[in-house]
Amino acid sequence: MQKILYFFNICFGLALLGAYLSRWINPEHFEYISLFGLFFPILVFINILFALYWVFKQFRYSFFSILVLVIGWSSLGGLMQMGNSESTAEDTIRLMTYNVRGLHIKSSDKKTINEMTDFFQNSQRDIDVFCFQEKGRTDETLLHKIFPKLNYVGSIFGLAIFTDHPINQKGVLKIGGNTGEAVWADIKFPSGVVRVYSYHLSSNLISKQTDALLEEVELNEETWNGFKGILRSYTSHAVKRKQQLDVLMAHVRKSPHPVIMAGDLNDVPQSYVYRLITKNRKDTFREKGKGLGVTFGDTYPFLRIDYIIPDKNFQVLNHEINKVNFSDHYPVRANLSLEK
Repeated sequence: MQKILYFFNICFGLALLGAYLSRWINPEHFEYISLFGLFFPILVFINILFALYWVFKQFRYSFFSILVLVIGWSSLGGLMQMGNSESTAEDTIRLMTYNVRGLHIKSSDKKTINEMTDFFQNSQRDIDVFCFQEKGRTDETLLHKIFPKLNYVGSIFGLAIFTDHPINQKGVLKIGGNTGEAVWADIKFPSGVVRVYSYHLSSNLISKQTDALLEEVELNEETWNGFKGILRSYTSHAVKRKQQLDVLMAHVRKSPHPVIMAGDLNDVPQSYVYRLITKNRKDTFREKGKGLGVTFGDTYPFLRIDYIIPDKNFQVLNHEINKVNFSDHYPVRANLSLEK
């Protein structure tokens, strides 16, 4: 029995090593590697359980899981942070990113409308720039009613930036995929002009499928086919996100100003696209986050897919996730200071 259990231990340990490698392997070359990164939190948890079990049952068997966990210990920082303290500085840039899921609120739902209005109006007191994804395709949404006087750039795919600071230039960047575009604005702050991007990389389109699968009581052929369909959808969109990011980063590299990218990456910290977007840049959660960095509250637990990514010449002062339930995502906010 113990040999069988140890065999499964080795399998899950190797899968965790695959999750570490998923940050370095281009999904265009091997798309299924992205699945290991997706299941990284679960693989870590299982290997911890194995290590604890063997410590008390057969100590020498625990070495494998302990070694695998130690090899990738730094990877846990993408999901959990402890001990970070907030900082202060003059000329702070305060930014929020939030995927509002199309603002699917019925006009008769006055309670939710009032709660959301209060949330954003209160946030406006200490936020300089709002970056939204899935705000709706028109310029007549609830957000426009909440922020009627703010400067604005938006796209027909629901990307938007609102700010009370002057916008020198702005634009819409076509990146392809099922999310279509990113928007950008050169915003004038007291510390200088900063280019801010609101981006949304290709959605996996699996939430409804996952919900339906979880409701299935019997494990039959239809259930198994549904599960395989979810995995295929995730891996194919992982490839598409890499292609979208190539377009986005080509535009970012041409910016004459320091850059902050804020939005919905639709991918986890153990992904290839996360490593590319954070290369030579900062992840505000890794710098100043506290506790679990979960930003997606639907179906699959432990997902961090929304990020604020500034250039290296920004100091990150704090990072905060607001656990409000107006969407399946949570708003992410950070305070930054442009180092002179």
